[in-house]
Amino acid sequence: MITPNNNTLNDNYLITAVTGVPNASQGQIQARVFSFTTPPQSKTVGATGIMQKAGVKAIGKLTFYNGMTTDQTVPIGTPFYVHGVTVVNLVDAQIPAAVPPMMGQITVPAQAINVGSDGNVAALAINQPCCSSNNTIFVRNLSAFTGGQDDLDYTFVKQSDIEGAASSLDQSLTPSARSSLQTQVHSNEALIASPQCAKKVSSNHNVGDRVDKVDVTVVITCTGEVYDKQALEKMTTNLLKQEATQKLSANYVLVDNMVKTKVTRITVVDSVKGMISLQVKAEGLWVYQFDDIQKQALIKLVVGKKLQDAIKILKQQTGVLDVQIDEGVENLPTDPANIIIKIKPVQSR
Repeated sequence: MITPNNNTLNDNYLITAVTGVPNASQGQIQARVFSFTTPPQSKTVGATGIMQKAGVKAIGKLTFYNGMTTDQTVPIGTPFYVHGVTVVNLVDAQIPAAVPPMMGQITVPAQAINVGSDGNVAALAINQPCCSSNNTIFVRNLSAFTGGQDDLDYTFVKQSDIEGAASSLDQSLTPSARSSLQTQVHSNEALIASPQCAKKVSSNHNVGDRVDKVDVTVVITCTGEVYDKQALEKMTTNLLKQEATQKLSANYVLVDNMVKTKVTRITVVDSVKGMISLQVKAEGLWVYQFDDIQKQALIKLVVGKKLQDAIKILKQQTGVLDVQIDEGVENLPTDPANIIIKIKPVQSR
């Protein structure tokens, strides 16, 4: 039994994957960028923002007229009623005496008694005698009261409402999108990296809108890039075979005609064009081959030789790594027909 010489050859190659038309002479193979987009999926969630804001009293001015020839005073807080609304002057209204034919006049600040928009009374809503038994004092609001606001108590959309719903949808949609994307990978292809997924979020209400609920819609798009794995293996196999022809004699044959390849590094060369550089380690086992003529020549060398001499002679021959001869004989047969040479199979590791 002869164990033939064998050599393991390995090397590293840079292969470029391109999305355009590859040029094999430049070490290029085919790449492909593809994507999958899920149908829109929506979820309705309650708005959790709560606004509680106290109302504001309306403010304005009251103008008092005095028809008497002596000064008159309307005390602070005197009520005046109009359309169910009560307003009061905020300071004492010290009205100068009339100088006929002119009436004494003064304007003072005023406000509605109660909070709310009802206090925004129109100009001249108050236009009446007041404050004296003989109707010698008159009061008017020459301009409208403004600024009155009702108590506010409402819900509104918060950013976290939208983000929470989007996150929930994302968790269910993204795995499905990745799985659907994977079905687009052909049997001869391999993914360059894990697919990248992005979500697009929309809603029927914006943050801050005064609503009780909001509908959130999410669309997931996953994108991947693959390279032609079979083309890569074929290219690296041919490159390593070319090295073998330079380093080994023609008697060496690649075991199982197979080179093991492993991508050890991936580098993005041009993300826009989808150009990727792949560093590939290639390894193969070449074994020396003995044909029938060579076997007969080896037999002639050891016919009738002593066992140990035959082993020594055979080990000196080209392509022989080791020799095993059946024990129990001191000399080999003198008839070549009675000697059979078997070659021990060498398996790739």
